[in-house]
Amino acid sequence: MSEKGVTLLGAVVNLFLSVFKVGSGLLFNSNAILADGLHSLSDLGSDALVLWGLHVSRKPADRHHPYGHLRIATTVALILGVGLTVMALWIVYDAIVRLRLTEENVEPLVPFIAALVSIVAKEILYHATVRVAHKTGNISLKANAWHHRTDAFTSVATAVGLGGIMFGGPKWDFLDNVTAVVLASFLLVAGVRIVYESLSELVDRAPRARVMESIRETLAGAQGVRGYHALRARKVGGKIAMDVHIQVDPEITVREADEIAELLREKILSSGLNIVDVVIHVDPQGEERQGV
Repeated sequence: MSEKGVTLLGAVVNLFLSVFKVGSGLLFNSNAILADGLHSLSDLGSDALVLWGLHVSRKPADRHHPYGHLRIATTVALILGVGLTVMALWIVYDAIVRLRLTEENVEPLVPFIAALVSIVAKEILYHATVRVAHKTGNISLKANAWHHRTDAFTSVATAVGLGGIMFGGPKWDFLDNVTAVVLASFLLVAGVRIVYESLSELVDRAPRARVMESIRETLAGAQGVRGYHALRARKVGGKIAMDVHIQVDPEITVREADEIAELLREKILSSGLNIVDVVIHVDPQGEERQGV
């Protein structure tokens, strides 16, 4: 299955699960399955982002967007993260209010079935997506696969809470709202993390230290490169753009220096670090310029 194919499959399954679980929560008065359904809805947003990323990554720069279109995906992620955070806070508020009521009247059977269906479907999706991710080396697909598995874990917690109500009777109705608060906490953490990562990209935050170290190792081991300076890198749409000044033998020709830079560029792009844009400036050794 292709990258696009497995992501579209995930979107269809997430759409079905979102409608099934959110509908069950509203119709049968279950906050737990409602929270679970909103988690699936957030996964649907994740699928959309991956599809969008697959599309824009192939879209070339134009006159109005000389650096490409990857920032659009970051902006969409920020919007989804804010929406997820707001939904999580609403679930917590609503569950706490319901806990103060004397009667909850939760009807757990259908929500419990919805949770079981979700566990099976999302675990299958996880294995299908991670298989394609390993085959293609697509990091965004691997992250999306873990979104599926997280939803499966969430549904396990939901099933446990609803199962307690089914076997314990009405006196255990409070478990539904307790479970909803716990699940909403996970949603809140996920939403805040998405917002943080999106804002980090929008303010050009550098990649993680281990990624920068891998880049430095690649530069240090490049043929014909006698040194480097002014290395800069930033996250763009979940990927990395970088620029660097390299130093070469001052006695070689411009053509030879250009060949060294091009070989280095190809080596960096194929390093598996998810780097999509590299700008290399060539300086003669001994003429290091001011840089970062």
